[in-house]
Amino acid sequence: MKSKGIKVCMISCTHGLEDDRIYWKECLSLSKDGYDVIHLGVGNENIQYTCNNGIQLIQLKKEATTLLGRYQFYNTILKTAAQLQAAVYHLHDWQLHTIAKSLKNLPWKPKVVYDAHESTTYLLEQDIIDKQWTGLKKIAYQLKAKYAGKWEKKKVATYHAIITAEEYVLSTFKAKKNQLQQVIHNFSFFTAPIRATVEKKFDIVYAGLLAPNRGIISLITSIAFCKKKNVTVRLLLVGPFYDVGFEKEVKDTIAHFQLEQEITLLPAIRYSEVPLYLQQSKIGACTWLLTDKNRQAIPIKLFEYMAYGLPVIFSHQCYASTYVAENNCGCLVNPSAPDDIAKAILQLLNDAEKYRIYSENAKLAIDSKYNWPNEATLLIQLYKQMLS
Repeated sequence: MKSKGIKVCMISCTHGLEDDRIYWKECLSLSKDGYDVIHLGVGNENIQYTCNNGIQLIQLKKEATTLLGRYQFYNTILKTAAQLQAAVYHLHDWQLHTIAKSLKNLPWKPKVVYDAHESTTYLLEQDIIDKQWTGLKKIAYQLKAKYAGKWEKKKVATYHAIITAEEYVLSTFKAKKNQLQQVIHNFSFFTAPIRATVEKKFDIVYAGLLAPNRGIISLITSIAFCKKKNVTVRLLLVGPFYDVGFEKEVKDTIAHFQLEQEITLLPAIRYSEVPLYLQQSKIGACTWLLTDKNRQAIPIKLFEYMAYGLPVIFSHQCYASTYVAENNCGCLVNPSAPDDIAKAILQLLNDAEKYRIYSENAKLAIDSKYNWPNEATLLIQLYKQMLS
């Protein structure tokens, strides 16, 4: 079946218009294959425009978090999506299960796809840890997480196709008759042609959400360990903070260790700007703490670091640590032990031959295996099979 002119509407109620997976990977890949792609996302205001890549972007202002506000918001998403009369509606958030059946039952009988970026149950349980809830609030949210997981498993039966970014997420869904299921990894969009040699301003970089479960405090403390050894290590933390409380904790920790000169904080940037800061760094850090969710997750930043030849320092005892070990492209550490992280940093900075081997292995692994073009082929195949 020819894809030219077939309208596809990507929908998200938690991601911005230029989300890395939704826009830069899936939208662009489908558009390149001839689909007429629209991305319906959320933000601080209602806007609509067509980008230079020919993709129509519609941003809806997110309503208040009251029960009535959420109902109105999802109803607005449904009405907006229906007006677009797409042949495929591709949903990216578990909250959108509330409108999936309505989309499926539209008069022209469109196909509906659910793209699970991560486990809903783990995601909600992680919120309890990050927000440090206790008492009745913790119990209520635990019940919500349990209910949401069971509710999701029932709702996924209504979709024509299920896509997940990781194998363990797909394993939680039971396929129904004639339902397509496919793991499409969130591998790096960055590949060899856009690499460049630039001045290395930073010794180590962490790019992504700055949250309590991401091991940021341990990483900062490891820089203090290096400083005690009279070694100045420059760390770049680039990304948004989880909340104002954690932002204060990070800044207080930096001040406590007097690391204002060694650590640079950079707010959230556009996805297209990430390569600039990876090019300016020597090592990529992903020392996520060993929560249930993090043990199973496959962080995209791992592959983005590797794409730019950055040896990685990664948490041990995680599923994704196999990518580091099997490709010999970095060091595995205890993310709760700053001294262990510091040891890995100094080892990579002081051993030029080891650094070179890890760097070359990282680039080779991305170029040959862990890249988005390979995954895009799976996405296109799924669409053609679903629409045939």
